[in-house]
Amino acid sequence: MEKEVVSKEQYDAVAQELRQRRGYDDMSDEEKEAFDAKLDQVMEVDDKAEQADADDTIDSSDDEEGEASIGAKVLRRTR
Repeated sequence: MEKEVVSKEQYDAVAQELRQRRGYDDMSDEEKEAFDAKLDQVMEVDDKAEQADADDTIDSSDDEEGEASIGAKVLRRTR
């Protein structure tokens, strides 16, 4: 399985959604570690994109569309 490379904001949004769905706060420490490891297997933060975002102004409507499609892909992979 290939990792999905996403921005920090996208990673945080998907991680938060998955944690809410899976009851992350109720997990044991071992389960949290396993959950985080699995998330890191399917998603990676692109540090270069963060720098490009700081340098360029991006249309917010384009960002929202990309975020939804990436989030849906990652959610399907982690089910």
